[in-house]
Amino acid sequence: MAEKTQSRMSAENRIYYTRLIFAIMAALICLGLNLSGLLGVIGLIIGIVIIVVSYFVPIYLLGVNPEDVGGHGRGLMKGLGTAILLFLVTWFLVYNFIFPIFV
Repeated sequence: MAEKTQSRMSAENRIYYTRLIFAIMAALICLGLNLSGLLGVIGLIIGIVIIVVSYFVPIYLLGVNPEDVGGHGRGLMKGLGTAILLFLVTWFLVYNFIFPIFV
């Protein structure tokens, strides 16, 4: 008989994918507010803050126990590099290729 697989995501995957969704949203929000040029630094800071806040969404709203991923330190680092890279890539691509069409 085949083993029954769980349909739920693991705690690490919830943090990881939530963080990726927040990275894309942060990039689009920064572009929507037109935070470029000197204000781009402010946009980058806003983006990083949103990505760090994205760690607390799975913990408090999705019910992820930090001990399931190895504690708060490991949970904060889970997918952080990927999220920052996705934020920057989304911001750069949209700003350079799509944003000039509408402006």
